[in-house]
Amino acid sequence: MSWKEHENQARELMVPLREGRFDEWARGLAGEPPERVGSALMTLVRLTAAGRVSNGHWWELRELVTAVLRIPFTVTPADAEQAVAVAIKAKHGDVVVPFRVASALARQAGSIEAIRTLLSALNQRSDLAPEDRGSLRSRLAAALPGEQGVELDLSVLFGADGWAIAVRADLAGHDPAVATAVLRQLATATGSKPTKTWTTATAAVFEQPGAVDVLRTLLDRVADAGPVPADSIWGEQLPTIVHDRNADLVRAAAWAAGQLRPEWAVPALVRVAQRSLGTADGWITSQKVPNSAYFALGLLGSAEAVQALLRLDAATRNNGDRKLIAAALTAAGAKLGLSPGQLAERMVDEAGFDADGVAELSHDDLRARVLLGEDLAITVRWLDGADWVAKPPVAADASAVRALKRRITEVKAVVAGERRRVEGLFAEDREWDQAEWRQYYLAHPITGRIAARLLWTVGETTGLPRDGRLLTLDGAVGFPAGRVRLWHPARAATEQVAAWRNWLLAEEFRQPFKQAFREVYLLTDAERVTGTYSNRFAAHVLRYNQTYALFKERGWVANYLGPYDGGYEGRARREFRDAGLTAVFEHFATDANAHGPAELCSTDRIWFHRTTDRAKTPLTLDEVPELVFAEAMRDADLFVGVCSIALDPNWVDRGEDPHFGYWQQVSFGELSARAQVRRDVLAHLLPKLAVADRVELTERFVRVRGELASYRVHLGSTNVLIEPDDRYLCIVPGSRGKGGKVLLPFDGDDQLSVILSKVLLLAKDDRITDPSILSQLPGRV
Repeated sequence: MSWKEHENQARELMVPLREGRFDEWARGLAGEPPERVGSALMTLVRLTAAGRVSNGHWWELRELVTAVLRIPFTVTPADAEQAVAVAIKAKHGDVVVPFRVASALARQAGSIEAIRTLLSALNQRSDLAPEDRGSLRSRLAAALPGEQGVELDLSVLFGADGWAIAVRADLAGHDPAVATAVLRQLATATGSKPTKTWTTATAAVFEQPGAVDVLRTLLDRVADAGPVPADSIWGEQLPTIVHDRNADLVRAAAWAAGQLRPEWAVPALVRVAQRSLGTADGWITSQKVPNSAYFALGLLGSAEAVQALLRLDAATRNNGDRKLIAAALTAAGAKLGLSPGQLAERMVDEAGFDADGVAELSHDDLRARVLLGEDLAITVRWLDGADWVAKPPVAADASAVRALKRRITEVKAVVAGERRRVEGLFAEDREWDQAEWRQYYLAHPITGRIAARLLWTVGETTGLPRDGRLLTLDGAVGFPAGRVRLWHPARAATEQVAAWRNWLLAEEFRQPFKQAFREVYLLTDAERVTGTYSNRFAAHVLRYNQTYALFKERGWVANYLGPYDGGYEGRARREFRDAGLTAVFEHFATDANAHGPAELCSTDRIWFHRTTDRAKTPLTLDEVPELVFAEAMRDADLFVGVCSIALDPNWVDRGEDPHFGYWQQVSFGELSARAQVRRDVLAHLLPKLAVADRVELTERFVRVRGELASYRVHLGSTNVLIEPDDRYLCIVPGSRGKGGKVLLPFDGDDQLSVILSKVLLLAKDDRITDPSILSQLPGRV
């Protein structure tokens, strides 16, 4: 039938639609013969493609079409091809309706030509949302016949990104019928996870010889395809490896690899994820690609897959990636009957280290050796002739050097990730039997070096594991009977905490992070009054970008503040998985009227809710386990202690700034718990300094007697006042060393190093040469 014949047949039926009475139009179609309904749908394609129907109610029409397409209708293949030819040229308003109706007509008529034409057109349209494109492509691909022709059909592929170009060339070497079947099956995948129906159909397709090889080609090309310029969703051209329009296909390929479990699956999926994490050599513009790689690794659930996930977790600072990796680890753990914590500690990557802490790396003829010290210091040596030297040989191939440096970076990331994981145990109420603890904590080449520098409680006895014994405050003893727990000062008596601190300082024993000197945060009377929230770290002004970066570093997930809807109020969240709780730290942009990103933020309350509670009902603080509460508060103290504008010496010049009062108050005010611990450490360190006779520790300051003046260094902000009139002395950190050669008992407190460096500098102020400091020293006349 011609267009005119279809329109004549459906003319009366279309009147309500033209007049905007959509529901009446749909009801009118229900009792009509299938041929007449077909004509009505043909007419609908033509009208909507020309933008002559929706009258602004496009969403109402889109919803109605779903029901209308359930009414029986018939069209011929020629009719369907006419409709598709019109639909793919739609330029007005919402194009989903003509595409959906044309798709239904093509499938009902069984027109392969119409289906292929529509598939190709889908990939070219930039005005279709990814979910609409994915849904349409899935239905069209499923309608293509099971038996393939002798030619490779690439109609489901968007051909204008680097991956598609590389795939098209490589698939020429595969059986075209098999490659076509694989692509069509992958194109039918929709949703965020594979369905049982899709999984069953996928298994059937991959029973064909050569199908798994096609799958490997698809995933390998993600890792090594060169980028090509392509239009992005941001309206500019980017060097693109995988475009949004091919993301669903790549995602389905990753799912299939996780389901089919070929032996190459883990390295292939890791390469896909790693390529997605960086943009230096091109863009993978959809997060679906790395997300599917994480999901597939969790689906595999093998030791190799879990170790790969842990390496990826250590390598990324993106909290979204970390959350998905955590979900994949949980899925993998469920397969093995282990909690996420048990799984993580049993699958810690050795990164190639032997028991002596040596990892040998090679690429072609180039060799490097990574040395992991007992104190976790990492040293790299390169083989140059017969010698191991600090730098790569001059004659070494540049690509080999780059390859080995990448592997060295990965090794360092594994060590850093393991240190972070073990520190995270402070918030968990974990216990181990001794055999399990020895296997997973003492015997591991990386974890063992961390565990050997931490205090553990075995039964009722606390000490450091050393040479097969437990070194206690009273000397080395054999391991007593009982289970093992990581010692936390919040659960120890004050005398015991003080005794271990003294021991560490006396022995100059350095821990990988604060344990004996870890700050303790107990519930206060004020917090019992407020009940469900704490104001302990409220009303501080922080440098926002630094705060946001530190959120990510400490595993807090936060929305980014900025001049957009919802961008004024921030909520940083940290999930405590074993406790099933989430801590929330509220903060607000202080420059909300600015047009750009926030520069400063003010802090507000901290509260907790059960992670599984969709309503996020605040818990009373006395319901929160003491270790979870202490670790959440410690992080908040860190954010304030590191990011407060009070630490910025340049704020002294902002007398008109509305936050100047805050700067003055906090710069020289009461000490936080973090600064109190710093004071305890300085009480032991200052008498050992060469300038000990020139320093005095007071409640909030270190007082320093120089040759030209006397000074007071604040223990919280590290800011300096010149006596006797308390003039501010601006010293920009970094203009001198950080504490000289004084050994600190833990890592992770830069302010402590800055205080020591200022003390050493000011005690010999007659040797200062920095003119910016010297100009501030003379007193006022």
